Amino acid sequence: MSRGNLGRTFPPEHRARISRALTGLRRGEAEKEKNRQAHLGKRPGPETRAKMSRAQKEIGTRPSVSEGRRTRVLGDKNPAWHGGLGDVQYAIGFTNALKTKVRARDGFACFICGTGENGRAHDVHHIDYRKTNHNPANLITLCHLCHAKTQFRREAWLCYFGR
Repeated sequence: MSRGNLGRTFPPEHRARISRALTGLRRGEAEKEKNRQAHLGKRPGPETRAKMSRAQKEIGTRPSVSEGRRTRVLGDKNPAWHGGLGDVQYAIGFTNALKTKVRARDGFACFICGTGENGRAHDVHHIDYRKTNHNPANLITLCHLCHAKTQFRREAWLCYFGR
C-alpha cells in the first residue's frame, strides 16, 4: 500500500480524518519504558529469529550474511533490459565536435528542464535511441538527470520529443 500511495496527495478533509484517527495512539514515555523493561534481557527464540531473518531477506532491506551484498539483476531479467542495445557501439561520426555543435545549437541548456551547464557538459541524446543515427535533427541536449529518465518508458519519450 505504501508504494501505491507514494507521491499521492490527499485532499485536506481526508488528511484531517486520518489525523483524528491517529490522535491518542502515540505511546507516552511511561508506556515505552514499561514495554522496554518487560523485554529487557529477553531474546526471541530460534523459531522467531528464523522468521524475522526470512522476512528481512524477502523485503530486501538487508542482504543475507552468506551473500555479503545484494545481488544485481543482470541481463534480460532486469526491468531496464532493452534486448542488448547497450552493447551497440556509437558510429564513427559521433565526435566531441558534433556534440559541442548540438549543445551550442540548444544554448547549452537541457531541453527538458532548461538547466544550463554547470561545470559538466550536458549529454547529447539520440532521440530515436539508435546510436548510429548522428543526424543533428536526431540529437538533443539533456542534463545528466533528464538523460537518465529517458532510458525508461522509451515510447513515451519518443512521443514527447515528437517522433
